[in-house]
Amino acid sequence: MARVAVRANMHETGMLKNDPVPKAVEPRPAAWDKTEGQPQQVGPGEPQRLPRYASVSGPVSVTVSQPPPSLVQADDSTGVDAVFARFSASGVDILDIEYIAASAIVTLTGADPARIKPEDALALLDLAGAGRSSIWLVSADPAYRATSPVEIRRQQVAQAQSADRLFAAVAEMGLAIDAFDITGERAWVTVRSSYAIETQQARHVAQHVLTHLAPMVSEVTLIAYGPADAQETIAVMRDGSVAQNKAGPLPDTPELLARKQQVATAIFDALAEVGFGAESIALERREATIYVSKLRYRQSHENIMRIARIAANELPADIENITIVFVIENVAGDRVSLARKDVEEFAVGRVGTAELVANSGVERSRAVDPIRITALKNDQTYPNFQYFIRPKLRQHLGSVDGLVLADLNIALSARIGLAPGLSVRGTAGKFVAGNLDELTTAGTSALPQVRTLIRRYLQEGRDHISNLQMDYIANPADYLYTRLSAGIFEWMYGGVGGEVLYWPDQSPIAIGGTLNWVRQRDFDQLLSFRDYDTVEGHASIYYRLPFYDLFTQLHVGRYLAKDKGATIDISRRFDSGISFGLFATFTNVSAADFGEGSFDKGFYMNVPFDLFLNKSSRRHVAFAFKPLTRDGGQRVGVGPALYSVVESGNAADWGTNWGNAPD
Repeated sequence: MARVAVRANMHETGMLKNDPVPKAVEPRPAAWDKTEGQPQQVGPGEPQRLPRYASVSGPVSVTVSQPPPSLVQADDSTGVDAVFARFSASGVDILDIEYIAASAIVTLTGADPARIKPEDALALLDLAGAGRSSIWLVSADPAYRATSPVEIRRQQVAQAQSADRLFAAVAEMGLAIDAFDITGERAWVTVRSSYAIETQQARHVAQHVLTHLAPMVSEVTLIAYGPADAQETIAVMRDGSVAQNKAGPLPDTPELLARKQQVATAIFDALAEVGFGAESIALERREATIYVSKLRYRQSHENIMRIARIAANELPADIENITIVFVIENVAGDRVSLARKDVEEFAVGRVGTAELVANSGVERSRAVDPIRITALKNDQTYPNFQYFIRPKLRQHLGSVDGLVLADLNIALSARIGLAPGLSVRGTAGKFVAGNLDELTTAGTSALPQVRTLIRRYLQEGRDHISNLQMDYIANPADYLYTRLSAGIFEWMYGGVGGEVLYWPDQSPIAIGGTLNWVRQRDFDQLLSFRDYDTVEGHASIYYRLPFYDLFTQLHVGRYLAKDKGATIDISRRFDSGISFGLFATFTNVSAADFGEGSFDKGFYMNVPFDLFLNKSSRRHVAFAFKPLTRDGGQRVGVGPALYSVVESGNAADWGTNWGNAPD
């Protein structure tokens, strides 16, 4: 029974959280001007795909009039009954039609008025009468009832159908339209192809735009993405003349860039209000890519869905896809791509977790990301400053001077992000109370005393600097990560060092290495050092086993006392976020020279704070226990470890362990 209880507690996800309720996902703004019925750039001038023919307007003052005679006299096969039967077969019931001047009010159930198909909208317009230029759709379903009715204009439906024909015609040519954008008298069409675009194809696409979609424009520019994302720009004038520019796509106009920046700033601010931090946002074609450097929740799916909901409320109407990338210590992790429609439907319960995950895409970021390079930057990202104050316990267990000797300190930790990948961090401790001054046992060893001088460190460094170091972390090649560090690494050592990690995408195995030159610190743990120095380093293999979420690490190399050997570490992380691990180190030091215990060993546990809180937190508390402190098999503590950095940016739990779906 005890074993069952322990397992249940380890998997328990903690207290119910009282986090702020996220803002409801609002109806997407219309991408058409409501007065003239012409395509407009809404928001930051983002390209529009299939312009929405349905626009949301203010409340309607309804005056009921008589229906047109054509409807009253229509027979069953071609008139009102046929239209009603058509919608009824699709699960939609038309409850009422009220007529006003040149429009009509249609009340229906079983469908979202904002998502009526163009052909169905045209049928409703015909039902209202040929002389009516628009209809208003009102839903009687509480789930679909918006704050305002939805207006559909006959001209907008015709233009939307023309857009459909354009997309179909281009698809028959082996091309895919990524975006359609109109500004003033110019139109841009962005297409993607596996081969180079021919001039005649460009002219065909442009003429279709000029004829059907935008008769007011005088020039159409085709921006073609060919093999390996090679870009080619072809401009077609109304007179049929062609200008070709293989240098690349047209740059954003100042007006377009300003509108993009306005949307990006709104998203930056909205994310910051709820504890997130975005370093940059890209608005390209029909996709928004958000690079998030500050997260709020432990579970990646909670972070992703909260960010996606915020973005869905701020993005222009014709952005159809949202991609979220976690950027931890300048390392871009997994790219999670969601259809905006799925985010909106999930927020109101019309799409479930399984469907949302199945429709999403997840891939590891590449070292060179052109989208990130050109993305709109958040001016508040660098420099940044974070700090927190916490209690800290320094203890010595199992001494002849007493079973437990400990000092309670107040620790102040701070981190300054200077630039992408470059940071300075440090922790200082202030003594509050304790009895470590009663420790009298002096460590002895046949090896260099790299750890057994612990008594003097504990007693003489009660007010101390735990660490103060500068790090630079980079991603120089695909799946390759590096770290350079210098400063005070831990309470006993400081120096310079580096780490490299290679972790292929979707692989359970990663390999890496560390190399550090370190000098022993003075006992007061301030800024001075002792004479002992050494080179310490290891080659490492990391492997996540396919069962029980077990994680193994093997480190082979040279230790602080200049002994050589290997450390094996096995740990398990539970659904609750608690992780528990065991480690043992075997070196070329004999048992006699090592001393009591024969080899270095111990266990550790990490516990998330929010298991005991009613709000979410990414912080955790670590416990470690070693039965004896000896000099053999000792490593220097340098962080942050690259494996942990890269893992923090992965969406490992995106498809699993959702528990209660995020609000």
